[in-house]
Amino acid sequence: LILATLFSSFSIVGYLAYGSETSDMVVFSIPQNKITSFLRLFYCMGVFFTYPVMLFPVYGVTESKLRCLRNAHRPWRRIVFRTALVVMTGVVGMQIPHFGLFLGLIGSVACS
Repeated sequence: LILATLFSSFSIVGYLAYGSETSDMVVFSIPQNKITSFLRLFYCMGVFFTYPVMLFPVYGVTESKLRCLRNAHRPWRRIVFRTALVVMTGVVGMQIPHFGLFLGLIGSVACS
């Protein structure tokens, strides 16, 4: 209940501040200056460096199913598999138009 109130109040304040020109991502609604450019840069860096960590449950499930990745003597196979999985999902995400809307739909369905 507290999180729902917090998220709702944040979104209402953002919509009241920027009106109907509010972008899918709030960072894009902020006026352009040096501070907001750094904010966008650090947001992108945060997403870039945490994305492989967010895929950790996927690694665990897929590596347990694939026998060739269970070998502890060849860890490079797991590294190559994880790198390929991150790159593949990134490419798929770039190919979907309006990916933010799609991700919001999936997130709202999963959270509800």
